[in-house]
Amino acid sequence: MLNRTGFIPPAVALAFAISAGTAAAQTMTKMDAQPLRVQGEISNIESNRMTVKTRDGEQRLVLAPDVKVLSLSPSTADAVAVEAFIGTAGVPEQNEKIKAAVVVIYPQGSTGESGDYLTWDLKPDTAMRNGIVRSVENSPDGRVVALSYPQGGATVVIPPGATIMAAAQADTKMLKKGAQVFIPSAEKSDDGSLKSDMVAVGTDGFKPPL
Repeated sequence: MLNRTGFIPPAVALAFAISAGTAAAQTMTKMDAQPLRVQGEISNIESNRMTVKTRDGEQRLVLAPDVKVLSLSPSTADAVAVEAFIGTAGVPEQNEKIKAAVVVIYPQGSTGESGDYLTWDLKPDTAMRNGIVRSVENSPDGRVVALSYPQGGATVVIPPGATIMAAAQADTKMLKKGAQVFIPSAEKSDDGSLKSDMVAVGTDGFKPPL
C-alpha cells in the first residue's frame, strides 16, 4: 500500500483510512504525489484480472492476492456521530473551516492507522481532512462537526446538499460485471495494465460520486 499521508491542497483529494487499531487519523497528501486512479463499471472479471469501462475507454487491472475491498453505500448526515472516524473534502474557509461536499463514514473502530487510503478528485478549490469526530451540532447551515487529527483540528459544516457515504469492509465477491468501482492507487505495468491492492465498490448499483 502506498503511503499517502500529508496535506492535499486543492485539485484532488480525499484520503480515507480504515483500521481497527488504536486512535489516530491521517490527513493531507500532496496532490502531485497521487497514484493513478480508475473509475467506472466492471465489464469483465476473471480471477484476479479485471477490466473496467471508464469514460476514457477500457482499462485492464491486475488485483493483488491480498486486495482490500471496501463497499460504499449512501448514508445521511445524521449518521455522523461523536467518536466516528470520517473523511471529508470540500471548500476550505477561514480558521480551519471546511464546507463539505463529500463525507465518508468509516466503520466503528476505524482510526486511520493502517495506511489504507482512498483518494479521489473533486474540483480545483477543494481540500481534505480525515479525523475523529469530537462533537456534533445542528445549525441553519447544516450539521457542524468538530474534527480532530494528530496535526490539529477543523470545523466541518455538512450542508444539506453534501454527499454522505458509508464505507465497510467487503470482499472480492462484490466485484462482479456491472458493478461500479473506484481504484484509488494503481501502478502501471510494462504491458499497459495496472496493478492495484485496493478497490472501492458501490453497493446495489450505487455509483460513488468521486
